[in-house]
Formats: sequence, C-alpha cells, structure tokens
Amino acid sequence: IKTEANRLNRRIYAVLGGEHASMSAGNRISSVFDYILPGESEEIFLDILNILQLESMGIHKELNYNPSKNFNQCKSFNNIPDISIVQGYENTVQNWLFKYFPLIWTVKQKQLPFISFQGTRGCPYNCSFCPTPKYLHGRQYRRRDANSAVKYLKEHITKTGIKRVIFEDPTSAIPFDEESHAFFDNLSKNSISMKATLLVRPDLYKDKKLLELMRKSGVLNLSIGIESLNDDTRKVFRKKTSHYILSKSIEEFHKFGFSVTGLFIVGYDTENIDSFRYIKEFINETGLEKWRVSPL
Repeated sequence: IKTEANRLNRRIYAVLGGEHASMSAGNRISSVFDYILPGESEEIFLDILNILQLESMGIHKELNYNPSKNFNQCKSFNNIPDISIVQGYENTVQNWLFKYFPLIWTVKQKQLPFISFQGTRGCPYNCSFCPTPKYLHGRQYRRRDANSAVKYLKEHITKTGIKRVIFEDPTSAIPFDEESHAFFDNLSKNSISMKATLLVRPDLYKDKKLLELMRKSGVLNLSIGIESLNDDTRKVFRKKTSHYILSKSIEEFHKFGFSVTGLFIVGYDTENIDSFRYIKEFINETGLEKWRVSPL
C-alpha cells in the first residue's frame, strides 16, 4: 500500500507499535516503517499524530522520540481501552433483541457478551515464561485512577446491561498493597452491579481484608496461575509457590465465596505424560470449578 501511495505522490506514515514491536527486538524489521514504538505506545503515537497534523498546516515541530529506546510506558491509561470506540459497539447495544431479550441474542449469536476492563499495567514479578514484564508493560506496577474506573464501569454496564466484566490485568491485585485496597474499597462503595473475573496470584489468599473488599465490589471469579504441579518446573519458571500454597489459596478463596479457575501450562522439558494425571487429581482434590491447560 505504501509503495503504491508513493507512486501516486501520496505520503503515508507506517508505524509498528506495542507488543509486536517489543517482541521483534533483535530481528530485522522492514524498512517500510517510519516509526517503531516498543512497549506501551499510545502516548507517543498521539504525539506523532499531533506533529503530523501540524506539518500538514505548515508548522514544523521536532518529535522527542528515541528510536533506540527499548520500552515506552504510559504515565496514565485512564481511558484505555475504551470499548465504546470498537467497531459495531453502538449497533450492538442499540440492537432491539440485545436490549430486551439478551438471552435470545446470546443463543442466536453464540456469544456470551462481556465488558473488558484494564485496572493495572505492569507486573512486579518475574516469571520466566511470561511476556508481560519484558515485552508488554514492564515491571513497574501502575494502577488506573479509581474514579475513572468507576465511571467507565458504571457507564458501560448501564448502557449495555452486561454485568460480566473481565479484568485484562496480568496481576489485578497485590496482597497488602495500599493502592489495591483503596481501589477495590472505592469500587465496593459505588454499588457497581458487576460479576467480575480477575487474574491473581495464589498468595493473595493471605490478605483477607483485600479479599473481602474484592468480594463486596462484585468480583466472583478468581483465575490463578498454577502453571505447574512439578517442583522442578516451578523452579525454572521462577514461581515461588508450593503445592501447599496452591491448595491453601483455593480453599481460602472458596471460603470467601469466589469460584476459582486454575490455569496450567504443560510441555516443559522437566515434565512428562503424568503431568495430566497430576492435574486431574489436583482438580478433584481442590474442587476447582474451571480450568485451562495450555501448551508452553
């Protein structure tokens, strides 16, 4: 497309950003791209758009852009992502069948609607298999402003009637973290009618007060990264957990009324075919309501 545009004397700027650029580090990237923005590229991308707009008006301004920088991080992401800008959003929520007979709409479309939400970015942990700290958001743990979160969730739940909310955060809450406590305390006091699923670490079970706040705010399901039941594999993954912690966490989560989804990874060199039998036994032993087994 860019080649054809150049032939017609039209200028097109090509930008490669986000995780695609981050995970391509060290590889040869096509010269067709004018800008390569690794990491969280929303803010720098807006800077580029503003400068290009000024240039179209005959105003020249330098972009403070370092192409060798390994990672970009947003200072604020209170309005990212906003599902209202997704193509088809308005048509769907205004659909007569969707508004008044959502169950029939769900069966007909073969889709269970949910609202996506991002409350944090970054992960302070360093699991060897996870791309989040290195390629996606970095290790600096940042939380969305609670007021913007309440506004976003209330607006879209009211408008769509969808109560099922999926938190996209790799680590939605950290035990004994003041900001995590304040965030879910704010949600619990604003009567947000949601049924949320969060991804958390098993050691969250130690923070009973935070679990109580999360439950009051409308969190119903906790997805925990069990990864492996093999001690050698967990060591390689740098997962500082144990069979006892995993079992204890599920027990405590159930006491607070959460359903639990166990996330397993199989296929590492330290494992064998018995891994599947161990997973089955663990599911039966702990009463996991849901589980997902993914190849490494």
